[in-house]
Amino acid sequence: MRRICSHAWNRGRLTAALLALILLPSVSRAVDPVRTVQQALADKRADVIEKTIPELKTITQLRLAYFLSSWPTEDAVELDAKIEALRKKIGKALEDKIRADAKDPQVDKQIALARTIAELGDLESDKTAPRSKTGKFASRFVDLLVGAKDAKGLVHHKDTLVRQCALDALGKITPRASDARPVLAAAMKDAEIGPRRVAAFALVDLIRNAYHLEPNTEMEVVDEAVRAAVEGLKNEDEHVRAYSLQAISQAARLFIDYPRSLDSAIRIDEKRLKLEPSVAKVLETIRDTNRPVTTRLQKDSSVELRVGALDTLSQIVVARMAIMDRLDKKLEELKIPADKRPKRAALFDEFGAKDPIGALLDFEKRSGEIALKWNWESLPALVHKDNDPRLRRGAIALLETLAKEAELALDAKNVAEAERKTLRGRFVQLVTPALYDPDRIVRWTAARTLGSVSPKLIDANVIEALGHMLLERDPDLSATAAASLEYVAESPQAFKAVRFLRSALADPKKDVEIREAAMKTLVQIGGPEANDAFPELTTSLTDSDVRVRRQAAESLGLLGRPATPEIANAALAALKLALRDDDGQVRQNAAEAILTIQVPD
Repeated sequence: MRRICSHAWNRGRLTAALLALILLPSVSRAVDPVRTVQQALADKRADVIEKTIPELKTITQLRLAYFLSSWPTEDAVELDAKIEALRKKIGKALEDKIRADAKDPQVDKQIALARTIAELGDLESDKTAPRSKTGKFASRFVDLLVGAKDAKGLVHHKDTLVRQCALDALGKITPRASDARPVLAAAMKDAEIGPRRVAAFALVDLIRNAYHLEPNTEMEVVDEAVRAAVEGLKNEDEHVRAYSLQAISQAARLFIDYPRSLDSAIRIDEKRLKLEPSVAKVLETIRDTNRPVTTRLQKDSSVELRVGALDTLSQIVVARMAIMDRLDKKLEELKIPADKRPKRAALFDEFGAKDPIGALLDFEKRSGEIALKWNWESLPALVHKDNDPRLRRGAIALLETLAKEAELALDAKNVAEAERKTLRGRFVQLVTPALYDPDRIVRWTAARTLGSVSPKLIDANVIEALGHMLLERDPDLSATAAASLEYVAESPQAFKAVRFLRSALADPKKDVEIREAAMKTLVQIGGPEANDAFPELTTSLTDSDVRVRRQAAESLGLLGRPATPEIANAALAALKLALRDDDGQVRQNAAEAILTIQVPD
């Protein structure tokens, strides 16, 4: 009973409260000035915005108002000059407010100030935003961070956390290269680990955010940041080295993710194609990172960092390809005939720039003897069963890419034939052990890699390894081995693959494509060893898959020289039956084979 009364009393009180709200005069609410500005922008009411600006009292209000997405951009078709002036007025008020607060010496206030500047930088991280020489709005606070005249900036503050927050902000606000690099380079030698790490990561942000600057200015910032990152690779702290690698990788990604950085840099100077000097300088600086990054790959004690070094080299290689594609496209747009264009490996020379992986593709030569060593020879050493699988996979994947590029580099440098043979042979020897790696991805990539070198360089060890891989149950590995064996069929040692090819043909569980490839490879190898596969080819004439039957009949005819009369007669008998096959192509191939097979005496 007491509970029921209680509920009734509560309902009555609620009803009375609702009636009071209806009958009492309405109470006025405080109007949010930021919303007022937003609505005025939608209505294009400059007068309302101007009237509301004095009501924007706090940094938060000014920040929200200045960064409203409804402000017209600089490239708008119809830019209202008065509205744009009002936005600048809000920006000036925001700047004045921040500078006024910067005078408070309290540590907490200084930390808040640095974080506010960093947040302003983050608000402008949209890569589709128009570029400008001055960069982001937040870049006007560089002096508060790095100092000006006799005033020390926050990056020099005695409090560690203040320095860290200021360094973080510096990377986000697109400062000039001359402002940023000395400060960050010095901070990476700070007595305390925290500022060192933040300064190194700020290099990553600095490169990423440099995109907001005009191309030439952007490249100056990137170049200086990469140079600082190279110094960071020598730092005793693992995190500093890791962030330095990320910075170099980020510099390469600029050319992958935002290719207009490059498009606007290609020009014709004195009837010759050239890259803007600032871009050419960055490519040269990236090339100069090849050796320091490779050193980290060889000597760093951290597996994670060595994986990062591999990723950095891979990003540079991918960036190089993207750049070369752009340069090729430019030549095409200029309607330069294909036969008059430079070879792909000579594109950088043609445009007056350095190859960003030029140091990797170079080789050392001892005087007086042909003792050559590729600069990337530390990579194969990573493909060792005791190393982390990520290292082994990354190293062999990078080698796969370098295989073709190394060949092009030899062409571009006009290397003597004897030296070419030595260098190519070393490549094969260094990659071959990966064919036996316990990791399937490593074996798979190694098979693809060796499938792109000259068949004349393929030795018995490679053939044996590919043969064993052909018989594996993994269809991807088996198919890759089949394709590689088909490619290297001209190798003097290719005949040693015949026993593996015969086993693959005799295995009904093998994919049709693999068995087809095996038959084609037998034909390319030719000779007595390949003709020994007549029994397996003969059996394949009755396979349930028409593709196998077609290829078997064709291969018998192309080989044509069985070892004994018995084998020949068995094949001919099977081919005569194949003349009645439902498939016309099988019948035709069988007829041609019957006419070409030679029965031995």
